[in-house]
Amino acid sequence: GFSPQGLSNLAWAYAAASQHLEKAPVVREELEKRKCQQKLFDAVAAAALPLLREDAVPGFKAQEMSNLVWAFAKVAVADPPLFRAVAAMAGPRLLSFTTQ
Repeated sequence: GFSPQGLSNLAWAYAAASQHLEKAPVVREELEKRKCQQKLFDAVAAAALPLLREDAVPGFKAQEMSNLVWAFAKVAVADPPLFRAVAAMAGPRLLSFTTQ
């Protein structure tokens, strides 16, 4: 399986790369891209959820949670269970977060 860092890097890289490909004028191609994108991010969320628990080893670090949520937002993929899990894990640790 993927580590938290691997999952967040995968999602971040896809989202960062896709921002340069957004200019595709063909609607059909865009719909196909969205289907593939949704499948990828569904798989990332499914793999990340078990790692977004306090007792998970290894657990997500602040930067990994940030990258993961940024990537979902960047490609406009909503995953409420994932977002709730990140919020639950990040909330108690907010005071220990630092800026980059």
